[in-house]
Amino acid sequence: QVHRADVDGVVSPFALGLLQLIQGIDVATAAVLPPDALETCFDGASDGATPRTLRRVRVVAATAPRPEPVPERSAAFEDVVAEKAEKLRGALSSGLGVAAPAGVAEDLLRVHAADDGSLSREGFAAVVAACREAAGPVSRDPYTAFQLVSDDGATTDVSPFLGFALALRHKAPLDLGAGLFESPAARDAEEILATLPVKRLEELTADGARISAHFASMFDAATKEAN
Repeated sequence: QVHRADVDGVVSPFALGLLQLIQGIDVATAAVLPPDALETCFDGASDGATPRTLRRVRVVAATAPRPEPVPERSAAFEDVVAEKAEKLRGALSSGLGVAAPAGVAEDLLRVHAADDGSLSREGFAAVVAACREAAGPVSRDPYTAFQLVSDDGATTDVSPFLGFALALRHKAPLDLGAGLFESPAARDAEEILATLPVKRLEELTADGARISAHFASMFDAATKEAN
């Protein structure tokens, strides 16, 4: 997963950018995949005259970090947490445009709220930051690590999105490490397809055709304007 919003479909600009790159279309916005993304990943370490070249993207199994335990709270707190969480979700959504995924608001209140369910200014700031992270792009996959390897031997760790996106942009091979498919989250293609209903498979095929036709028409229009 490259973005936490992509659960039942492709909705994030990150996932859409990957679909475009797979089709050879590199039009992601600067906020998603800027032109100098490769140099930025290596802290811009280049002499400028010789652009850095991506040799490969190494993908290896990683040790899943232990989740932080959610503290136990009093029975009185548990009686009000659902109501407080609902109000918190509303305040975050309407006031800040931040979505709190299911169950996240309750756990965050258990960590940061007082015994009556109220939040201090510092607690509210921590909740907002955590919700933004929970609803944003995945910075580190719990079971898989992505590492860029340049032609000069330099390496740097990146997010799953940047690993896939830069491999596609620079046509670099994915170097899959040993034990990668033995992780608890590993799934093979047949297993994934078996869990999808026939209608969903048809929808995915139709979506791909629609995307291709849409961008073809965009480039045709741009060519006509240029001529």
